[in-house]
Amino acid sequence: MDFFHDGKKCWIPESLSQITLKQRQDFELTFGKELNESFKDVLNPDPDAENDEMRILEYRIDLACKSVSFFSGIPLDQIRNTRLDKVLSIYEACLAPIFLKEDEIELQEKYYFEDDLWVIQAPDLTYDSSITFNEVILGKQIVTEIKNFASGYWDALQRLAVIYFRKIDADGNVEKFDEKWMSEGSERLELMSKLPMDCALHVAFFLTSSMNSFLKLSPYLESLERVRDRISQDTLKNGDG
Repeated sequence: MDFFHDGKKCWIPESLSQITLKQRQDFELTFGKELNESFKDVLNPDPDAENDEMRILEYRIDLACKSVSFFSGIPLDQIRNTRLDKVLSIYEACLAPIFLKEDEIELQEKYYFEDDLWVIQAPDLTYDSSITFNEVILGKQIVTEIKNFASGYWDALQRLAVIYFRKIDADGNVEKFDEKWMSEGSERLELMSKLPMDCALHVAFFLTSSMNSFLKLSPYLESLERVRDRISQDTLKNGDG
């Protein structure tokens, strides 16, 4: 969306599809710690403090100012000296969806990205499934990070997309996972950093839900994982001997 600031024409993304996962990661690196601390104060206010409504309003204004500054490229001090109604209007119209709750997301069957068709590969282990055990374990670990909204949430989402966001060829075949994709600096890892935020959030929502359902139907998975780890440890011990 185009808008004017101090007589200059500026642009700001107005949909999730115009914001990349890398930009969201960079926003987190720039302002995430400050905003998280402020949000904790909103969630757990001092019982002796007053004006809870004012604290919530201050957090909302701070989030709006930092978001508009980051995604428009206008220095934060200038944004803070801009009419508040204009800043909030831009934020609500364009940037609030970045913080959209996942239960409001509508999934798609296929996605068009980087001139190719892609699909979110469900983590199903069936007799005719091409998915491997390692893919399920990797995905399970990353989904746990995402569910806990741990530090590095958006980096975890990037790795999750590497595993389960797959290209479809002209015959409708879904590409197979290559563990080299998970290597630091790999082309696929870098490619997923360019993933539009709408696709990225779909990946997080779909796979968190799918993995939860899968684990409920696969109570033996934890045991299998422990067995695999034990075998690896025994192999290392035997190798040392």
